[in-house]
Amino acid sequence: AFRIVPTHDNGYLIVGRTGSFDGTFSNSISMGGDDAFCIRLDAQFQVVWARKYGSEDNDGFVHAVVLPDSNLMFYGSQHIGITDKLWLMKTNPEGEVIDEECPSHLTGTYPVCMLYHADSYYLARNTDNTINNTPGQHADIIVFDEFVGDTLEQRMGITMGGITGSDIIADMKIYNDEYLLCLIVSNSNSGMFPANHGGYDIYTLLMTSGFVNWGEILSTWPLGGSDNEGWALKSASLCVDEDMAVIASNSYSSDWDLPAHYGQGDGWMLRTNPLLGVGLKGS
Repeated sequence: AFRIVPTHDNGYLIVGRTGSFDGTFSNSISMGGDDAFCIRLDAQFQVVWARKYGSEDNDGFVHAVVLPDSNLMFYGSQHIGITDKLWLMKTNPEGEVIDEECPSHLTGTYPVCMLYHADSYYLARNTDNTINNTPGQHADIIVFDEFVGDTLEQRMGITMGGITGSDIIADMKIYNDEYLLCLIVSNSNSGMFPANHGGYDIYTLLMTSGFVNWGEILSTWPLGGSDNEGWALKSASLCVDEDMAVIASNSYSSDWDLPAHYGQGDGWMLRTNPLLGVGLKGS
């Protein structure tokens, strides 16, 4: 399982990938390889339905959102031969497919998470593809309109990275209903992600989300110590609590923003103001 998502009726969706045919999936068949799955739970955590989806190869979901009309949108990837395709699929509340689309046919792209805001889908992904002759991984956000028939139209996009090193997006949330707050794990220490404390740091990146002024970077702020934060399992997550950001990740440091180190990799949580470094409020 990759993610659990609340539903309008106080239940939950669990999404991920599976090769199982028993237990919760005892009535399922294989599409080929691993399949994407969704398990819908009610408010008492009882299974309402469980479904698998996919192609002839290995497929999986990384995220889902419940739309205002109670339909469901799933985000993941399909691996057709050697081609890794981003994959969006809309279903009704019972999980029956309405539409699906593969908005990217590039190899070396990895879906991370999705937002639905102001009638558009924000898809975060990472890529191994060289951007402007810069090696390492880079973070992408692409924005699509609602389905029109069975096609999607890309409205906007942005690629984020430093001059050297790797930069991956781990999570993103809408902030104050008008900004996009991204969680980046980076060891670049250059370009868009300067002032690194050492190793991989976690950066908060605040940008405009509106169509009129899309993708203006308002601030990037490094968090971490002189060792690596967020890079083990390439994982970090984010939620917004009023005007603050709460971040959970892993850490190997005991200096700068880290109070201590207990050996090996530690869990790490912090609460911070995303407007640090931005002239919108006092920092």
